[in-house]
Amino acid sequence: MEGVTIDDVTKGDVTMATKDPESSQDVQVVWDDPIGREELQRLRQQNKVDPETTKDESSVEESSPVDEDENRISQIIREGKVPSFLISSVTPEQKAEYASIIQELGGKYLERDYFDPSCTHLIVKNPARNEKFLASLSSGKWILHTSYMEACRSARAFVKEEDYEFGNPSFEWTARNETEALLVASAYRWRQGLNRGSTGAFHGWKVILHVSDRHLPGFARLLECGSGSVVAKSLPYTDPIGGVTHAIIDPNKAKQINSSEIERLVRAGVHCCIPECIAEFLMKSPQPAPETLYLPIVKSMIAEFGEVPGSETPSKRRRFN
Repeated sequence: MEGVTIDDVTKGDVTMATKDPESSQDVQVVWDDPIGREELQRLRQQNKVDPETTKDESSVEESSPVDEDENRISQIIREGKVPSFLISSVTPEQKAEYASIIQELGGKYLERDYFDPSCTHLIVKNPARNEKFLASLSSGKWILHTSYMEACRSARAFVKEEDYEFGNPSFEWTARNETEALLVASAYRWRQGLNRGSTGAFHGWKVILHVSDRHLPGFARLLECGSGSVVAKSLPYTDPIGGVTHAIIDPNKAKQINSSEIERLVRAGVHCCIPECIAEFLMKSPQPAPETLYLPIVKSMIAEFGEVPGSETPSKRRRFN
């Protein structure tokens, strides 16, 4: 059994790893890599990868035989940056193999159990609703199929990304279910949208988190990687509420606090939502109105006390009379 998912916060749904050693990442937020350090080190040695010996991170090796046609070269290299890769949802053998390719071509392989905002690319075999994938969405990273690594090895260079990008019209890939279809479409949509600006998907969000200790680090990283701000990591919240936009609250944890604390937030116009609102915001287009993802207790409060008629805009904050 490994980490848990955004879904698990409200559903208690944890999937055991099966044939794919990282398949359970589909339901994971905190721990994205189930591969033991010793096993990965052994595989690295077989592939002659030395994790302590990496290329100069300031520039890609000039000796790499990059095709002179810039239309076939990685956008990151055209921008003068060093490609930095996270890898997820592959076998340990593939992970070691891809790490070797990345380093041999002058890129940087990031061995992380969680999302690293310094990455430029995420390589996955299949899309999964986990921290690495969702944080890549929220920060507009390239999310590429593993076939990109094979293409780079054949070309002996980092090739252009579009032909291997999930959701890109240039890349044909068939989703196995609705969740994968939403994730694939979101990868292309967010990367294109965020490339036009410098902020992330959660820009302007000021969030109070009230979730289990187990899930807290993953949710905080996910929000912050998308330019959101976590102003508190538990309730009650004693500072002035002004400026707080969201309170993300585990329904089970909500039962452990005084309902007056939640009512105080709702009266101040704070969206008090279940944790699933984070993934729903990233995955769906158009994005769901926050009210559809309110805590059950908040919906009951609104039904009991009513709300002030306001703007027809779906995201209008609700206030009690």
